[in-house]
Amino acid sequence: MRHSSTQLSLRHVFVSALAILFAVTGALAQSDFGDRTPGVSMRVYDIGRGMRKIRRLVPGQTPNVNTIVPTIEMLGSRGDFAPYTENFMIILDGFIDAPEDGDYGFILASDDGAKLWISGELVVDNDGEHGTVEETGVKKLPAGLHPFQIVFFQSVGEKDLYLKWRPPGQTQFVIVPNDVLSCPKGQVRVTSPGKKELIMPLLRGRPGDGRELEDVHPSYDLTTVRPDDFTPRVGGIDWLSDGRMVLCTWDSIGGVYLLEGVTDENPNNIIVKRIAAGFAEPLGVTVVDDEIYILQKQELTKLIDHDGDDIIDEYYCVCSGWNVSPNFHEFAFGLVYEDGYFYGNLATAIVPGGASVRPQIPDRGSTLKISKDQGTFEIMARGLRTPNGIGFGVDGEIFLTDNQGDWLPVSKVLHLKEDAFYGSRSVLLDEAEGLTVTPPVVWLPQGEIGNSPATSCR
Repeated sequence: MRHSSTQLSLRHVFVSALAILFAVTGALAQSDFGDRTPGVSMRVYDIGRGMRKIRRLVPGQTPNVNTIVPTIEMLGSRGDFAPYTENFMIILDGFIDAPEDGDYGFILASDDGAKLWISGELVVDNDGEHGTVEETGVKKLPAGLHPFQIVFFQSVGEKDLYLKWRPPGQTQFVIVPNDVLSCPKGQVRVTSPGKKELIMPLLRGRPGDGRELEDVHPSYDLTTVRPDDFTPRVGGIDWLSDGRMVLCTWDSIGGVYLLEGVTDENPNNIIVKRIAAGFAEPLGVTVVDDEIYILQKQELTKLIDHDGDDIIDEYYCVCSGWNVSPNFHEFAFGLVYEDGYFYGNLATAIVPGGASVRPQIPDRGSTLKISKDQGTFEIMARGLRTPNGIGFGVDGEIFLTDNQGDWLPVSKVLHLKEDAFYGSRSVLLDEAEGLTVTPPVVWLPQGEIGNSPATSCR
């Protein structure tokens, strides 16, 4: 059966696909760059094969190095690229703060190839396998912040990369200073070892691994359900019986929104109404009998509208019995409901880079079963790391997804079974010795299918 995007069966569209639409369009918005920190975001990818020009990475791969550098000046002669010596790529991005309106000159020097984009426009093209070469470009910039990206590759031999600029009224080019460079603050800088894959030309025109996604599955229609001026970071989606979408956002607002008219052919006709705010990382929403429930970091919350204007008047705590620390990675993922119980997942704590914190809070890395009427919870299963997704599958049974990291070589899809142990020992440690590991339904090869698998609507 084909699920038309113009019918209420839109609820069957994958939430992960919708979330990608929201996230990507939001990242391109110029109006709000959020909190920033000085420096430039740098991601290094170990390719392990020769290159003669810049190639696109297979999407979704986790870098080998993910950090912040103060400026864009890296010289092989002083060991700035260590420990990598050959066959790697670097992506640098962030924001340049132009102090005044005018024409800005840029010099991008590289050995081997590099390209510079500012506000989505290619400004300097220094691609190719070559020694240290300086290429120039000019970009007219209004005063203020401008997103930029540099892609660099190193084949073999010597290696250098630096960016200079000449602001309006200046005569000399200088290294772009740290005080005009910034990047988003508080990013989770996850890394993973191993070689990364490039999208290479097809030798015989035969499709295969590494090709870009061309379309969604033919049984679905991919539809934009967001007006141009609404760019949320989606935490969860569900539906009211009258067809309105309920959406919560993982941002500084921690908001809950109603979207009316999502089946309209013109997404700009959709009416967006914020009905609640102040949630801590709300990553799950479920509607039960037209009542809205939100799973946030520290509790399951029922939203109550006493006067019928849609604006939430009471935030009622259904359950908050699990423990939480200040760690940035202790997410609560969810949310599904069946026969008087809610189900959600608790992620473990990690340090920047992905290694598990020791010791962990005992409740972490588990699936919770929460009573709707009693406000109590029990742990259904353990041995999870970052269980990003939970949803209904075959015969109405519940399935989970877990995210690659320590104790977990690649991401996977799991069938929820009571008292199951799914393999991660970061919480139980020695207590896990001798436990039988419940195998996944599907392994999701890292860098090929899905690195952070999420969830879907019922």
